[in-house]
Amino acid sequence: MSLLRAYQDALVEEIQHREFFATLGIQVLSRKIKDVTSEIEKALASIGIALFVFPPEPKNFESNIPTPTFKQMSVRVRIAENPLANQTGKDAWDVWEETIKLHTWRCATPPCFGALFGQDKPFEDQSVDADLLRVFDALFTVQVVLKR
Repeated sequence: MSLLRAYQDALVEEIQHREFFATLGIQVLSRKIKDVTSEIEKALASIGIALFVFPPEPKNFESNIPTPTFKQMSVRVRIAENPLANQTGKDAWDVWEETIKLHTWRCATPPCFGALFGQDKPFEDQSVDADLLRVFDALFTVQVVLKR
């Protein structure tokens, strides 16, 4: 399995097991699911909120080294809310604030990269492109040396 995919899976698992998300029954999705769009739509229809963990995006490629090596990755977690269907008692703002608390998280099993840190601008509002939905992104950077 790709190291980046393993890291993404570890982050999904971490979010799923955090009390805030588990108690509310918020579904945390990733690219493992074949039809992510329909799974997000199902979650939005059932409880009104869903999270999607994007694949990590490597940055700062070191081209003069034979093994692919990166100094950092950016990590994006998207919070989607259907305010009309939301049954959780928490809105997208609450969920974003809880999501950004992942800063300083380090995975416990390989691939263990550095801790997550909120980016200088850790919030992006993607709601303009989402009809009647609130869509917020929590943006992180992780320091890493990715080598096989």
